[in-house]
Amino acid sequence: MRSRGTSVFWAGVGLLCLLLPGSVLAQSCFQCPSEDLAGFPLGTSDTSTDPIFCSYPAFSGENPGDFYCTYSAGTGSLVTDNDAGFCPGTAVESGPCAPTPSPTTTGTQNPTPTATSSPTAASSPTATSTAIATATPTFTPTPTSTQTPAPPGDPCQTGNDCNSGFCVDGVCCISACPPPGQCALPGHEGSCIQTQPTPTLTPRGLALLVGALALVGIVPLMRRRHSSRS
Repeated sequence: MRSRGTSVFWAGVGLLCLLLPGSVLAQSCFQCPSEDLAGFPLGTSDTSTDPIFCSYPAFSGENPGDFYCTYSAGTGSLVTDNDAGFCPGTAVESGPCAPTPSPTTTGTQNPTPTATSSPTAASSPTATSTAIATATPTFTPTPTSTQTPAPPGDPCQTGNDCNSGFCVDGVCCISACPPPGQCALPGHEGSCIQTQPTPTLTPRGLALLVGALALVGIVPLMRRRHSSRS
């Protein structure tokens, strides 16, 4: 009875080896890259399946199925790129692979295709339509406003405010307009008008003017006296 029970036990073990999926017997030689090509670090990963699963979330707590890559457990080659094109081309080799034991067959037991099926889409997160804006952040420079230089005649504070480069008497002028020129005369704003300076008398000229006025006053007085005597 014991010999018969032992034979039944080992027959059951052999049948179990035939029915186990190949992914359970195989050992993965590769692991997920530490980050994707966009610089996002590795999130959730699973190297116990074939293909191995590597998630690269754009932010903490994001659904692992939003951005992920899958790689062949045996060759490390890229199988699925659901990371907006940022999946590295190959997985990272984790060490030498141990040979995969081949299941032994007997004359009476043959594994069926359904019994050796590997995990399928049920173990892989479903791709969503959110893989657009969050994968590649962009930075747009803020435009700065520039002041257009004013034409001659417009108010100004410095020459940088005028397209001519000259600010005279508080208005943009067509030239530097040195004194006695004026650039803000009413009706002529922006044009340099050269005004005539008021003539000034020198001390000598003032003395001559006083002498001439005195002479003009003395001559009639002398004539009046001469007329009274005659």
